[in-house]
Amino acid sequence: MRDVQRSKMYDGVTDAVCYVLAIKDPRAAMQYRESREQQYLYAAGSRKKKLHTMRPNNKSADELIKKDMTNARAECRQMVRNNPNLAGAMREMGNNVVFKGILPQVQLKDEAENTAIEHLYNRWSRQVKLRRKLKQTVTHIWQDGGIFWHFAPSKTLHERGVVPLNLELLEVDHLDHMLNAELDNGNIIKHGIEYNPEGFVVAYWLFEKHPGSTHGLVRGSIYKSKRVDAKYCILVADPDRASQSLPIPRLASVVCILRDFEQYQNFERLAARLAAAFSVIVKDTSTQYQGGNGLNGSASADTGNPQSRIPATEAFINPGSITELPAGKDIQTISNPRPSNTYSDYSRNNMQATSTGVGQSYETFTNDFTAASYSSVRQAISKERRGYMEQQQSLIEDALDPAFEIWCVFAFLFGFIGTETVPVSWQTPGWEYINPLQDANATKVQIEMGIENPFDAAAARGRNLDDNIKKTARAKRLRISAGLEGKEQNNGTETA
Repeated sequence: MRDVQRSKMYDGVTDAVCYVLAIKDPRAAMQYRESREQQYLYAAGSRKKKLHTMRPNNKSADELIKKDMTNARAECRQMVRNNPNLAGAMREMGNNVVFKGILPQVQLKDEAENTAIEHLYNRWSRQVKLRRKLKQTVTHIWQDGGIFWHFAPSKTLHERGVVPLNLELLEVDHLDHMLNAELDNGNIIKHGIEYNPEGFVVAYWLFEKHPGSTHGLVRGSIYKSKRVDAKYCILVADPDRASQSLPIPRLASVVCILRDFEQYQNFERLAARLAAAFSVIVKDTSTQYQGGNGLNGSASADTGNPQSRIPATEAFINPGSITELPAGKDIQTISNPRPSNTYSDYSRNNMQATSTGVGQSYETFTNDFTAASYSSVRQAISKERRGYMEQQQSLIEDALDPAFEIWCVFAFLFGFIGTETVPVSWQTPGWEYINPLQDANATKVQIEMGIENPFDAAAARGRNLDDNIKKTARAKRLRISAGLEGKEQNNGTETA
């Protein structure tokens, strides 16, 4: 409360001094206010939109985040909605990280059982729209800082003949981050997250409905948070600091740059529209005074002759017309070409900084390949893919692995599989070769040298070697049955 009172007093003194200074020198008042302004803890959550830091501090990550997380999320969400570069970058991010999906590869000894379990999981994933939710998870981590995966039994899925486990995504707004308490059982609730005495997360305190649907009513006046067991609820997030448990958007570091650049572009577009309009100034080049008495009290030379008065200039000039100007009048056009000479450099600098924060190359982020060379683009793509692979691994460890364990428990309890402990690896989507012939030859040489193996080589392109071999054998049998290929001879016996 004291901090709030001091802040109000500080702002009141600042406003009073600014009012006095503005009477004589508005510029001095603006400079004084800027010198008194303090940057908010997270620039993306600043309501005052200042980009300079006056008084940094060494508070914990959660203490910094809790004050600005709501505004930071709102800023980032708005920018993702309205900024075409950022919206395209988020779609590109989801397409590269998820693409066709991250698929399980069951590792039991029985190959037929592996195939059956994978088939059951794929049926379930299609029912709960898992691929779409994976892409949404990637976007929410960037614009919100994280998202909740909440699992619950489903009667509808059971009726459809699939594992009755529903998956719903809850935005981080559902977390009651203002809740802090010490429980009788020794657990501690910190910012809506409940920890046991060993420091492990055991539950989350979530609002049943999105707080944004309260239409500005006070928190808790309608909705109260409920305890949700962490066994069936996962917070998928990527914290930057060890003291951070609350999610903060990854885009928080670039949203201020984009906000200012967007305003600059709006001004440039407005100036370009004004410059595109055909405007002229009618200039009076006559040195003779056209009306009233002269300075010496004598009448003007033409006052006695009404016909000598200069007629009014036409308000509009029709296209293709030839108009005679009155005597003593001249036309001067207005020329203000836009954009300015610094527009390209300024835009490129802003886009380079933003693309760095997003983890993409300038060319990918802006779709501008005019100044790019083949080698630079190839190097940039390799760097980007490393970032996509890191996000894939985070999804596997933080979301897919625990989700698969929950799925196996439900599948076992309802008789879909014979064991609830199923080892699994994940097949991530890969990428096509940039230069197919050179890259394929390089992979072949690496396999021959023993520094690469066919399984990993196939996985790097998003393919499974076992499936490839089966499909190749099937294709060969199909060609033989169609008469396009003869049967091979092996020690006097025919083999397919």
